[in-house]
Amino acid sequence: MIGAQQSREAEEMTMTSLGTSIREPRIRVLIVSSSREEAETLCRFLRAWDFEPVQAASAEDAAAVARERGVTIAIVAVEGRNRRSLKLVRAMREASAVETILLGRDGSAEFVTEAFRAGAYDCLMQPADFRQLGRDLNTLRESFCRRLERSVWTAEWGPESVVEGMIGVSAPMRAVFAAVRRLAPDSSPVLITGLTGTGKERVAQSLHSLRGKSDAPLVIYRCCGVSEATAECELFGVRGETGPAAMAADSEATAGAFESARGGTLVLDEIADLPLSVQEKLQEVLERETAEAGPSPVRLLATSRFNLFEAVHQGRFSRALYRPLSENIIHLPSLAERMEDLPLLSRHFLRQFNQEFGEEVRGFSSSAEWALLNYRWPGNVRELENVIERACLLADGQHIEVQDLSIAYTNSGNWSEQLGGRVARPDRSATSTVVKKPTRSAIIKK
Repeated sequence: MIGAQQSREAEEMTMTSLGTSIREPRIRVLIVSSSREEAETLCRFLRAWDFEPVQAASAEDAAAVARERGVTIAIVAVEGRNRRSLKLVRAMREASAVETILLGRDGSAEFVTEAFRAGAYDCLMQPADFRQLGRDLNTLRESFCRRLERSVWTAEWGPESVVEGMIGVSAPMRAVFAAVRRLAPDSSPVLITGLTGTGKERVAQSLHSLRGKSDAPLVIYRCCGVSEATAECELFGVRGETGPAAMAADSEATAGAFESARGGTLVLDEIADLPLSVQEKLQEVLERETAEAGPSPVRLLATSRFNLFEAVHQGRFSRALYRPLSENIIHLPSLAERMEDLPLLSRHFLRQFNQEFGEEVRGFSSSAEWALLNYRWPGNVRELENVIERACLLADGQHIEVQDLSIAYTNSGNWSEQLGGRVARPDRSATSTVVKKPTRSAIIKK
């Protein structure tokens, strides 16, 4: 939830030109401490990190102060095993959704567990480790700014312009967002197509997140440059079998990406690069899973930069595997086909890298704006992100100039394809731990 004062600031923001960036509010942090010296030290630290410190006269007044002053974060100093601090954490979270960092001298597992159950964001030992405190505050500020940014986009363009970390006001992207919302609750396979750099993996992650299973695994397997034997081993395990029964029967079997995704989502990135024999075995596994109707099915999402319809007719892709994938297709447009989104994306990346690098670049000069709008972007959104990142580091003043942009004026043709199957369209009813296992797949649990 955004505090009352920050909500008013959000309403005052405008997004009328490429050169106008979203003004980040100075986030208020409430300090609750019985030690005047400790409170003053925390105030100096917060001002140095560009936060606005707010103090409460007592713990009893903290929740009311948080509501009245639009506080977003609270730092609560705990004396001994004082359980009143946990009641304060619950009260502030329920009243105004304030994220709380506890500073205390009780590092017991029992107290820490109770604190997290009460809703504390982190528990730090006193004297405070200011490096860790700074990391916590920076993470919370970034999260708050993203929520604020989404609220501005939603107010300006409507809720259909924002989906799980993706933004866009162009007609092609609104079609993509509508398709993501419609297909996310389903369990059927989805094929995500588009040129390199258009955000196919981001769409896959959104489909997984919006499915509503917060504890379900998300496994992303990179299919590029992998041999037949390696792909079979990494996808299906050492013994090449999947399913709980097969794993239980063989204690030496190693779970592959398919088994690791059980109960969640398996994303095959650039599925067309899989050897044909592995594609056929994957289809056999999918058919067996469907027939057995196990308690923890795996939802398959696949991305491809190629036209799989043509690849099937050329004998480069399995017809049997293409059949279920082609039931639901989401096609991502190139950046050149959605240039209306470039101002939004440019401001988003500028704010992101300002935050990451500690810079204060406010926007783009008119010449830089012209260059961005007249470039063809063969690398799509990924190229735009890289260009803004480098420009943010190179900029000498408050604005990015054309010489800070590492782009050459080359033309790139738009990608067009004739997709087979049903293409999803809008008019139809519609902090992660990453573990490498195996080397080309990432298991992401939220």
